[in-house]
Amino acid sequence: MQPDDKIKIRRGVAADAEALTELQRSTCLVAYGHIFPPELYPFPIEATKEHWRQTLTAHEETVLVAGRKNVPAGVIAYRSDYVHSLFVAPDEWGKGIGGLLHDAAVRELASGGIGRCNLWVMEENHRARRFYEARGWVPDGRTDTSRFPPHPRLLAYQLVLPVDRGPATPTLTGSQGSE
Repeated sequence: MQPDDKIKIRRGVAADAEALTELQRSTCLVAYGHIFPPELYPFPIEATKEHWRQTLTAHEETVLVAGRKNVPAGVIAYRSDYVHSLFVAPDEWGKGIGGLLHDAAVRELASGGIGRCNLWVMEENHRARRFYEARGWVPDGRTDTSRFPPHPRLLAYQLVLPVDRGPATPTLTGSQGSE
């Protein structure tokens, strides 16, 4: 790995909305294509861009962006006790970026006094479920359906956070690791 190939994690800013929309789109087309066939359910680009604009400017939201040479390779967004987005570019899967983002978010949440964190995962998103379960997340028995057609089933997961995980600010730089 060359020095300029290192993954760096930084706080997201409003100017990231377009790049994060493209990151989410490319990830969803690969990860969810069997759930939302794109020929039947086109990716909602404008709604997603607006979602990122709002998320990146909301005071209660935290967005961490992992990038290589200033190109976003992954993103995690969370608030309080809830992780609502974690996307890694498909060509970066298996390189540890999701783990770096996840661990930075968990570290920050735990150091802020949060004792338990929640998220929702599509039942048929087996890759994401394996990722979270390997990091200690467990299904809590709640289910729901997505608001987006064809309304796939969602599973709720929880993670009990350790009481003391270090400083309140996550490490915002990291080198590439393996998952």
